[in-house]
Amino acid sequence: MESLAQETSSLQVGLMLGSYNPPHLAHVETADRLRRAGGLKEIWMMPIPQSPYKRDVAQVPFKDKIKMCEIVAEPHQEWLKVSDACADFPPDKLGQLQQYKRTIEGLMQSHCGVHFSIVAGEDFSHKYQGVTHAMAYLGMMCEAFRHMTIFQSNMIGQFADRIVKANEIFQKLTIMSAPRATFCMTDEEGREQHGMEMSSSVLREAIRSGADHVFGIPDALMRYILQQGFYRQP
Repeated sequence: MESLAQETSSLQVGLMLGSYNPPHLAHVETADRLRRAGGLKEIWMMPIPQSPYKRDVAQVPFKDKIKMCEIVAEPHQEWLKVSDACADFPPDKLGQLQQYKRTIEGLMQSHCGVHFSIVAGEDFSHKYQGVTHAMAYLGMMCEAFRHMTIFQSNMIGQFADRIVKANEIFQKLTIMSAPRATFCMTDEEGREQHGMEMSSSVLREAIRSGADHVFGIPDALMRYILQQGFYRQP
């Protein structure tokens, strides 16, 4: 992250968290679309070790997620970066929320002058907005409880302080979302199929079926996946 700090002083930066299991061209397309729409200088791909919403999906090691994202980002390195800031994220929802707050707070402190936004597909943005709305409501409740004698204890006060602080951090971030990128693909009979969505789960299934080339996965990334033996087993 030090190199990113040196390169991104006083910039508009989008943070794009995700499982990236594996990353693919739709991630790049979505990032580029939001970068242009929001006037962002850079997008940082930020893999997480395990999504709490995908606990039943096997994950590759975090270091390999970083490597795969670097391979995908390399052709766009002037604006698409990769960050390992989410390496310590726990798998549960509450733990991730707490670590997410710490991570964002740390980024704001270590990258003074950089304005961060959350950039994501619609699925993630809906979940994120739900969390921020809940945090805002909880923050207001904590502020009200703070002045009630019945709740005036050190433990409750400390909890209220943490909630209010987390809410302040979340409210500083803007969120930008876009529908899942679609592509035109050609089927086995040579017919064009328009509006085809791309997802990591579909790509994993294609690799598992034995495909050596999968639309949406750059050749360099496919070579790495095959070398590591990822996604071949159920």
